[in-house]
Amino acid sequence: DKMGGWTPMKAVLEQDNALDRLSMLRGSNDGSGMPWYAVLFGYPILGIWYWCADQTIVQRVLGAKDENHGRVGALFCGFLKILPVFIFVLPGLFAYTLFRTGQLDLSSLGVDHQGQVNSKGIYTLMITQLLPSGLIGVLVAALLSGLMSQISGALNSISTMVSYDIFRQRKPAASDSQLIRIGKIAAVIAMGFSLALLPLLDRYESIFYGINDVIAHIAPPITCVFLLGVFWKGASAIAAKLTLWIGSVLGVAVFLLNKLLPDSWIGQTPFMMMAFYLFLICMVLQVLLSYKYPVQHTAQSRDLYWKNPMDPLRGKAWSGIGSYRILSTLLLAIVVILYVIFN
Repeated sequence: DKMGGWTPMKAVLEQDNALDRLSMLRGSNDGSGMPWYAVLFGYPILGIWYWCADQTIVQRVLGAKDENHGRVGALFCGFLKILPVFIFVLPGLFAYTLFRTGQLDLSSLGVDHQGQVNSKGIYTLMITQLLPSGLIGVLVAALLSGLMSQISGALNSISTMVSYDIFRQRKPAASDSQLIRIGKIAAVIAMGFSLALLPLLDRYESIFYGINDVIAHIAPPITCVFLLGVFWKGASAIAAKLTLWIGSVLGVAVFLLNKLLPDSWIGQTPFMMMAFYLFLICMVLQVLLSYKYPVQHTAQSRDLYWKNPMDPLRGKAWSGIGSYRILSTLLLAIVVILYVIFN
């Protein structure tokens, strides 16, 4: 509305030689550290970790009524994840073009340590300058409720994991009151640890970039263990455990070297590509360890890996548009179309 449409916005970007800001797939010399090959090879590592192994997602899928509810619920989240492109990415372009045309005042934001406008407060500034007074309160309330929901879900997942997957494994006779107390303590510690990480995230140009940089160094071993456990019958439990430990230590070491030696090869490698390299190392490590410590399958474990990549599509499905096969195809098609549009 403020820019007068999509075309005037593109005209401003073209005038500034900044049309590449509309592209999701960028060249190898891209200054943001997100060239097309890094997105292609690195992002699936983070995506599989989040959608298939993150406790926040897994806990909700396991709470579904049956497999179809779990599948369709996850696919529904997949459709929702398309929206952030329009909710978070495009408003940044709007802010840039409005600033360039003098319709958005960014003087109150100050500059960062690199002498550039501090972009972290732009979203808030757009809310206060562009929305009517009544809608400002509504939007702020929506943002706060979304934030509280996200924090609540994360703390709930951490409490459950620590109480049941760690504490109860070591003390099977623990009472419900003990589990609740341990869960509360874990939540408080997690919240304190998160607050302690804020100075680290503040050093990044955006929270999104900072979070993904951290995740890129811890997700590879988890993604590796998950994929080999699903697709390869030779993956052993001992090899998986050792890969998780060794891969996590390696990821932390690489992350620290990245920050301590920013001019080195490690420091110059896009974090998405570093996730892919760590993933390959973990894959080789787990395969070698699985041959050294062979798997001993039980009658139950033989049913836990896919004999064929098409196995998950052979289960019972709801009829019509509710079928997870149709929804999966539709979601994949929409994502491909969006990549073609924003290429």
